[in-house]
Order: sequence, then C-alpha cells, then structure tokens
Amino acid sequence: MRPEDHLFMARTHLREISPAAPPPDCLLRTYRPGDEIPWLALVRAVYGGKWGEDTFERCVRADEAFRPERLFLAESAGRLVGTAGAFQKLAYGDQTGYVHMLAVEAESQGKGIGSALLARCLEYFRDMGWRNAVLDTDRHRLPAIRLYLRSGFLPLPETLDELEEWRRILPALGYAGMAERLRQGVVAEGSRGANDGKSAV
Repeated sequence: MRPEDHLFMARTHLREISPAAPPPDCLLRTYRPGDEIPWLALVRAVYGGKWGEDTFERCVRADEAFRPERLFLAESAGRLVGTAGAFQKLAYGDQTGYVHMLAVEAESQGKGIGSALLARCLEYFRDMGWRNAVLDTDRHRLPAIRLYLRSGFLPLPETLDELEEWRRILPALGYAGMAERLRQGVVAEGSRGANDGKSAV
C-alpha cells in the first residue's frame, strides 16, 4: 500500500519521449558502489523527514527490481544533485515501469535535470519493451507534479480523497479542464481544454 499522502499517476504509453538532455555541466550516469552516502544526503535534503542510515538498503538495494543500471544519478561538479530509479512493481503488471524516488536538490531545480532523469527512466522502460509507466508522488510536491504532467503522466485517483485532492491541485497548475473531467479509478483524459497546461503559478 502507498502512503496516504501520496498521489498516483500513470503514463499510458511510452511514445513521444523527449530526449534525456541534462544541462552541459551535468552528467547522467548509473549507480556504482560508493554512491549510497551521497544518495542518502540528497534524499534527506529533498524529501525531508527522518531517513535512517539503512534507507538505501531498504528502499533501493532490497527492492526486487533493483539493478545498478536501473538507478540513474545526476552529477554536477563531482557532486550528486539528482536521482531516479527505473524500477518495476509487478502488482502493476510485468509490462509497466515504475519511476522510483525521483529527487533533485533545490539549488539544481529548474535546469532540466528532473526532466532528463525522468526521460531516461521512460527510455529504459521503452527499451525493455514495456508498455507504460506509473509513479506516486507526495501531494505537496507541486513542481514534481507539474513535471510529471508535462511529461505525459496523468492523474489516476484511486480513492475519493485522492480525487478531491487532484481537483484542488490541477487548477492551480493550469489544468482546470482536466480536473473537471477527472473520475475516480479512471486515468485522466490527456486532451487539454483551452487553458490546460498553462501554468497558473
């Protein structure tokens, strides 16, 4: 089960993926031994809360979907500034990719690093021959939700509470038409109204 403060999103296909192009001073690479400590520092900075020393082991290495080549890292000036996992949760089907713990440090946001990490995950899913992708995100992470919407992910409210939360969030992000069409248990329609997709913040 997902935490109660999370929202679920789905990308119903893996077509039309924008190229994974980080800024010139940023390198995208995959996990290698020794990344655990800077990864944990990044996650603590981005997600807040209390993340114990065993977080990497519990949330990444112990996951049955973990492979070194499935954990993407963004590095700038020799420092880890972003991460995202191209994982899989078989509960969603064996043709579905799962974007795991995408995070970019505050000072590096707005530079396209998150977009590049997300695109790299989608490219991985596509190259694996999978059909679609899902993710869940914290309700308060509006910049991340905006990124997911722009990258082709659509809300999938699984409960009435999530439906109401999406109806509150979407208009604030410029997707009022999508909010009006949203239904519980159904992936939101991808078509936009006249004002959908134009940021209101």
